[in-house]
Amino acid sequence: QLEDQAARAMAADREDLARTVLQRKQYLLAEMTGLEQQLLEVTEEEQRLIAAEREIAARIEQFRTQREVMSARYSAAEAQVRLNESLTGVSGDLGELSLALGRAEEKTQRMLNRASALDNLIEIGALEPTIIAGDYIEVELQKLSAADSVESELAALRASKSIGELPPPSSD
Repeated sequence: QLEDQAARAMAADREDLARTVLQRKQYLLAEMTGLEQQLLEVTEEEQRLIAAEREIAARIEQFRTQREVMSARYSAAEAQVRLNESLTGVSGDLGELSLALGRAEEKTQRMLNRASALDNLIEIGALEPTIIAGDYIEVELQKLSAADSVESELAALRASKSIGELPPPSSD
């Protein structure tokens, strides 16, 4: 459509208008390329986040399993100590054992809470990737390339106008 507009502008001896249309075309092509790149980056980031979510869910399940195993071990050890104390009448270091096991359970609970917090942050979108735009040099080089393309298309339109025949618009 833009090429057709440029051709009509040249046919009407409005090279300035044709130049503006072709510049707009180059800008839109560059914009479309940038958007396609951003879409690709967002899709890749989405896949990384899905994989991270799965890994975190697996870790949480692993922590839960470890906690249950630890709790079962503790209960078994506690029962064994009570049984031995009952049989021997000795009141061993049950207090110290209880404190050590309590510390281990607290540490496990802190890790579970941390994993859950990270999971929630991912779920609500608080941990979003930062998309970095191209650097200044690349942007300037793209502008030069677009300007060259506009000039070559204008030259082609001038040449076809001087011949008296405008080329058919292309699909760009």
